[in-house]
Amino acid sequence: NAIAYAIDYDAICEYALGGLASRQYGLLPKVVGKWSWEPEDANKKDYNPETAKKMLDDAGYKDTDGDGIREDSKGNKLDFRMIIIESSYRDASLVVQQNLKDIGININIEFMDTGRQTDIIYSQNFDADMYMWGWYAPYSDPTYILSAMTTQQIGNLSDCFYSNKEYDELFELQGKTVDEDERVKIVHRMQEIIYEDSPYIILYNAKRIN
Repeated sequence: NAIAYAIDYDAICEYALGGLASRQYGLLPKVVGKWSWEPEDANKKDYNPETAKKMLDDAGYKDTDGDGIREDSKGNKLDFRMIIIESSYRDASLVVQQNLKDIGININIEFMDTGRQTDIIYSQNFDADMYMWGWYAPYSDPTYILSAMTTQQIGNLSDCFYSNKEYDELFELQGKTVDEDERVKIVHRMQEIIYEDSPYIILYNAKRIN
């Protein structure tokens, strides 16, 4: 959650994507209409490095040796490996790397192709701590993209290995709910859970040029 406040999303959209992207909060993009969800303004994790620093301070992560990298109470540094598909996310990852450096988190980026990154993520050995990639899915119905965050999809669609009991129960419920307004409420709550737990930090929605 601290990292979510540390990222300059506008810089990614404007610098890394050349303006061909917009800020995205929920799991379902705005173009899907009613299924899409956004937090209230007061709950948005927008760029605020001071909030990120305070959260890390409060959690006990301090830069005790003055090298610019925070440590936990046992001296373990916030020093992580990020694997990046160079052809797709190079510039965006460099923005994130600088943003995190500014709050005392060090990121070592390894650039690679899609196949290598996929192998690392799904090997379950996790020879990496962080990564960046994108989702494209059929959005006329939200079930497919929502399913990717269920416990059942760990090792399959779930690349982040996330598990939340309430989310799983709501996923089953939305699939059985006939009343569309009620289903929309359930789908919104599911996205709210994801936003609160941050198994993903959703950065942007890219604009396609045909």
